[in-house]
Amino acid sequence: MKPTDEKPGWSSTDETLLLTRARTACFNEITILSCQSRETSTKIQELCKKLQPQSELIFLMDEDASDMVQLTKLKEEKSKISVQLRKAYQKLGSIEKALSELQVTVQPGEPGS
Repeated sequence: MKPTDEKPGWSSTDETLLLTRARTACFNEITILSCQSRETSTKIQELCKKLQPQSELIFLMDEDASDMVQLTKLKEEKSKISVQLRKAYQKLGSIEKALSELQVTVQPGEPGS
């Protein structure tokens, strides 16, 4: 259903309010995911620095091997966060588009504006 479709008992004000709340929730989700992404990137950088001087060794110590496993897991986590972030931005774009369409259809002085 598009914002311009008639909904029984709904005014454009109701629709605008719902879309605005959805947009706020989306901004919150993006903020949280961005923080998680930065934290994960920092952890990845720290592990890379820790492992880099020892990369010349032919075989790894047990501790180094567990760091490599942790690094792999962090990279997978970062990838998942990136996908979630991309979806959140797409959702935000859809909400913004719906809001702008709704604002175009509602003229000043009309009921629900």
